[in-house]
Amino acid sequence: MRLKFRFPIVFKRSVGSLESPNASLVDFFNGGSNSAGTPVNASTSVTLSAVYNSLVILANSVNVPVDVFKELSSGDKEKVGGPVQALLDRPSDEKSFTLWIQLMEMSKNLYGNGYSYIDFSRQGIPRNLTWIHPDFIDVKVDEKTGKRFYDIHNSTGSILMENVPSRKMIHFMAFSFDGYVGKSPIVVAAESLGVALQQQKYGASFFKKGSKNDAVLTYPNALDAPAKAQLKKSLEANRKDGGTLLLEYGLDYKPISIPPDQAQFIESRKFSVNEVARWFNIPPHMLKDLERATFSNIEQQSIEFVTNNVRPRVRDYEQEFNYKLLGTYDNQYTKFNLSALLRADIKSRYESYSIAIQNRWMNVDEVRELENANKLPNGEGQKYENPNITVPDKVDK
Repeated sequence: MRLKFRFPIVFKRSVGSLESPNASLVDFFNGGSNSAGTPVNASTSVTLSAVYNSLVILANSVNVPVDVFKELSSGDKEKVGGPVQALLDRPSDEKSFTLWIQLMEMSKNLYGNGYSYIDFSRQGIPRNLTWIHPDFIDVKVDEKTGKRFYDIHNSTGSILMENVPSRKMIHFMAFSFDGYVGKSPIVVAAESLGVALQQQKYGASFFKKGSKNDAVLTYPNALDAPAKAQLKKSLEANRKDGGTLLLEYGLDYKPISIPPDQAQFIESRKFSVNEVARWFNIPPHMLKDLERATFSNIEQQSIEFVTNNVRPRVRDYEQEFNYKLLGTYDNQYTKFNLSALLRADIKSRYESYSIAIQNRWMNVDEVRELENANKLPNGEGQKYENPNITVPDKVDK
């Protein structure tokens, strides 16, 4: 597919082939500049456990059921099936919804953009969502209209599809500075992650040396060649075995390096975890930093995570699905079910259900549905009534 444009087209991100990458691609993979002098990019950043865990948490947080609803004339809603629901249940033959949304979230949070091509039938019905790695997408913008178009190519740089209109692409962005492409959090956080990578590299180097500090051995007189050879052999054996150093010849041991605990090495690693948590807007306890965690504040932070992190991202998915997948279906919309993320312990849930039933804004069947139980027979659970109120029988006078 090729389209002709009357107005200037601006490339928002030009990628080039992997065999012969252009300057933009080289700059992207090298990552942002940082004073630590360590390359920060997708490959290096995921070696940090906090970054890897953040990507997994963000991907799994939106891996919840999504349903298609229809708004009725009465104002109520009902679930509907149909091709869009089937597509969301299984975006393609190769990928389940779980895998698809994980790839989209990984792309967005690691590279700044998540892309999928929408395959429509001749009747305009969406049939497949094909995830595409961000490296194989060029985004172009018509400066006159502001519309986006996409070029899709393969690993050799050959164009597979050219000037694909935005209505045929699912495009989720990380925080964007121009409204057309997202900025990779890894690139923006290059300074913080560069320090964390250097700390990790230093720790690995430290333990590779056997956790021994460099030192100076002093002796008041000169050692002859046999004595030096014997001393060297003894020191090498001690370093290999990790035992207690036995000094001979009246030698004096003077360490010259600062031990990691004195240099606050452990504390700096903890600070790096908190830095990553801030960049990805994730509570530290979810990255296994429980130093300041309590039962009460963990519960509150988990609720805040859903409110301030998950809900905005889910809303982005819903709006994109509604506009591009349900555009031809009147009064239909998609909705992610986030109730599972906010499920309290069983005692708290049952108490809240009891209050809802007593105040008659939920019935028994609605509660049973939330707990994955079948409805009561004969419509017994459909009534909105307070079971604690007994209606007296009519008395004849």
